[in-house]
Amino acid sequence: MAYYKAIVVVLTCFAVAQFGAAHFSLTYPKARFPDYDFLDNVRTGGPCGVPNDSELTKITAIPAGSTVNISFYVAYPHRGGIQVNILERNGTLAHQLTGGNWVGADDSTSTTQEVTLPAGYTCDRCTLQLLRQASEWSAGNSQYIFWSCAEVSIQEGDTCNNRTCSGHGTCTNGQCVCENLYSGNVCQFKDDCTSADDCNNNGECIEIRATGFPNRQCFCNAGWFGIDCSRRSSLSDAVIRPEDYSIQRQLSPRLSLYAKLVTENGQQQLEVALKHNGTSWVGFGVRPPGIPGNCRAASPGLFPPNGYRIPGALLITPTAEPEPEPEPSSTPEPEPEPEPSSTPEPEPEPEPSSTPEPEPEPEPSSTPEPEPEPEPSSTP
Repeated sequence: MAYYKAIVVVLTCFAVAQFGAAHFSLTYPKARFPDYDFLDNVRTGGPCGVPNDSELTKITAIPAGSTVNISFYVAYPHRGGIQVNILERNGTLAHQLTGGNWVGADDSTSTTQEVTLPAGYTCDRCTLQLLRQASEWSAGNSQYIFWSCAEVSIQEGDTCNNRTCSGHGTCTNGQCVCENLYSGNVCQFKDDCTSADDCNNNGECIEIRATGFPNRQCFCNAGWFGIDCSRRSSLSDAVIRPEDYSIQRQLSPRLSLYAKLVTENGQQQLEVALKHNGTSWVGFGVRPPGIPGNCRAASPGLFPPNGYRIPGALLITPTAEPEPEPEPSSTPEPEPEPEPSSTPEPEPEPEPSSTPEPEPEPEPSSTPEPEPEPEPSSTP
């Protein structure tokens, strides 16, 4: 039985953009800023898709010779494996941590890969490069891949110190003891909450079993919103009153959008309410100014004139592969449903075949009744 869901989203205008992973991106070490989630070799240049000159990029400290559990976010289970490499700051290859092979192809949903840094190799700032195949979008000798890079500092020393605890924990007896909300062997993962206390007791802390972090999030009670349910909303229930909203859009027969500008603490905010008739979920996104309707930012990197060679793989060039919109093209699988719609049509036809009306239709014309008639017999 269908029911209505009211989903309320409140957005602060003019806030600093937060780039999060939604398709494929490194989560540990932290990806370069801006950590765009759809950096591919068709639209962006190698070896990383974004340059390494941002002051907002975080440099992750990793002990030389240590074994590291690389983690990344995967929102779509592409076919193929991954490669992990260390690049010098100028982009040249220093070490192939997976031996130049594509590994993990047997599990397209994996979000971690354990690698061991070479003993004796150190750098003040170098690049950890993660490559992800999308074999279903590759054609001929051209490979379609995603890349995500992180800036790291590899130094000799203890495997545990306050710096290698990601700045969110302390080293005790050779192990990182993490602050609240942080977890992982080097405190590299962050949840939004661990209990209802982190939701200011205005909601519940629920494990959402995501493929990446945060894995626990606050689900706020009616009348509250925000990451920690600390902000009060004028909406005290899930009932949408259309007369309260100056902006109204019917996005589909099942989905309606209502919005209005509100002012809180001198800041303008956009309050959005979605009304969805269904038993699943809906997603909502905002396109920043300057981004065209296809929601693609300008490519942050350019291709080298002769393409970029993936270590241990073929030359990657931005030539053959059409813009990879196969994700939507794979969903129209429900289109074969017309088959059942075609079967019931012949079933009712035997009854009308006895009446003279179906005679003009080609299918009933093949029935035995028209055969004795002289006119249809002369037409063939």
